Amino acid sequence: MGFHFMTTFYNLFQTMVGMTPTQYRNRVQELEKSKTASFYRDSLFFHILLK
Repeated sequence: MGFHFMTTFYNLFQTMVGMTPTQYRNRVQELEKSKTASFYRDSLFFHILLK
């Protein structure tokens, strides 16, 4: 499925997802950074705990 006009995709995406594609991409990147930070923080905690 493709969109002939970018605005059609943009408007449909915003209606379906509740945010713009750019907002969605930024949110996913924030979550990935948070998940990575949590992983390293938890790994450090368990490393200290196991000593």
